[in-house]
Amino acid sequence: MTPSLRMIAVTRRGVLRGGAASVLLALGGVRNGLAADAAMRIYGTSAQGLEDWSGFKKATALDMQYSPTNGDPGVVVREIMTNGIGESYDLFLTEVGMQKVLGKEWFQPLDTSHPELTNWSRVAPSFIEPLKVDGVQYGSPNVGGADSFGYRPEALGVTDPKAKLGWDLVFESEKTLGRVGLSTTLVYSFPLMAQYVANKGYAKIADVTNLSPEEAKAVADFGISRKKAGQFRSFFVGFDEQVQLLSSGEVDVLNCWSDAVGAANEQAGKPIAQYAYADYYFKWGNALFIPKQAADRGNIDAIYRTINYFLGGEYLAQMARKGLVGPNMDLASDYAKAAGWSADDVAKIETAAQLASEKFTTEQFTFNPVPANLSVMEEEWQRFLNA
Repeated sequence: MTPSLRMIAVTRRGVLRGGAASVLLALGGVRNGLAADAAMRIYGTSAQGLEDWSGFKKATALDMQYSPTNGDPGVVVREIMTNGIGESYDLFLTEVGMQKVLGKEWFQPLDTSHPELTNWSRVAPSFIEPLKVDGVQYGSPNVGGADSFGYRPEALGVTDPKAKLGWDLVFESEKTLGRVGLSTTLVYSFPLMAQYVANKGYAKIADVTNLSPEEAKAVADFGISRKKAGQFRSFFVGFDEQVQLLSSGEVDVLNCWSDAVGAANEQAGKPIAQYAYADYYFKWGNALFIPKQAADRGNIDAIYRTINYFLGGEYLAQMARKGLVGPNMDLASDYAKAAGWSADDVAKIETAAQLASEKFTTEQFTFNPVPANLSVMEEEWQRFLNA
C-alpha cells in the first residue's frame, strides 16, 4: 500500500538546508512528451548537481538540464505521482528508499546488463542490494554519507581525533549534561535516539527507522527523562544553527553533518571542533531512477550512458570534494590524478573514501525517508519536544 503524501517524511537535509529551487520553477521551459535528442533532463537534489557539466558533455555527447530540488520526499512523490513529471524528465535523483513507494508503478526496472552501463560490474553489493524491491533492481546508487556528531575536543578531553566515541555523549552522559544540542527534525534525531535505546537494552526495537506505537513511546519516554535531567541545552532546526552552536561554544556536542564542523572551524579561525568516529552512524544515500514514461522515448541508450557517467571517476571526484562518497571511489582518485588535480585534492578524495568505508562497515541503520508508521512517530516526537 502506498503511503499518503502527508505521510512522507521530510528529507534529512532538505528541510534543514532549504532554499533550493521550487519544483514549479525547475519545470519552467521543460516540455512534456520529450523526444529523443541530445539533452539529458534530470530532476534531482541540489547537492548532487555539478556547477559545471562540460565534462559530462565531453564524456557523453549530451547536454545536461539539471533541475534542482531540496529533496523533500513529500514533494518528490507528489511531483511524480500527481503532476506526472516523468513525462518531462529522463531521470530522477532522489533518496534511497523511494523505490519502496514508487518502484513498481512509477520507475522502470534497471537493466544492469545494458551495454552503456560499463561501470556497473564494479559496484559493490552493499550499494546495489538496498535499491531492490522483491529482487528487482530499481535504482543505480549515487552518493551518500554516514553522519555522527560534532564535538569540542578541548571541552570533552578528547586528544585523539580518531577515538571512537559513544552516543551516550549526546543522550546520557554526566560529562555533557546541559551541553548538548539536538536537531528537532524527526527522521534525523528520533532514529538516532531509538538506536541508542535499543543498544542499551532499554527497549526492544525491530526497526529504529519505523517505530511501532509501543517502540515510539518507549523512545520518547527515554528522551523525556533525559530532557528532565537537563541533558539538552539547545534544540535546533537549520544548518546555520549547527555551525553557530559549535563555533560559539554554547554546546560541547550535537548531532550534525561533517560540513557543519568544517564551517564552525572556519568561522572560529582555528580548529575548535571535530567530527566523531562513533559507535553507529546515520547512514543515507541517493540514487538514480528511470521514470516509466522514458521507456518508449527513444533515448534509453543516452539514459544509461548518463547513469554510467554518474558511476564514473569524474563525477565522483567532484562529489568527494564536497565530502560525499559513493561506489567506485577508486575511479574518483584515478580521475583526479590523471586530470592533474592538486595533491591536497587527491588526498581529500582518498581520505573521504577511507572514512566512508570505515563508517559504512557499522551495521545499525540507514535513513528511511518513508516510514510507514510516521504518524505514530510524529505524535511521540512532538510529545518529547513539548515535554
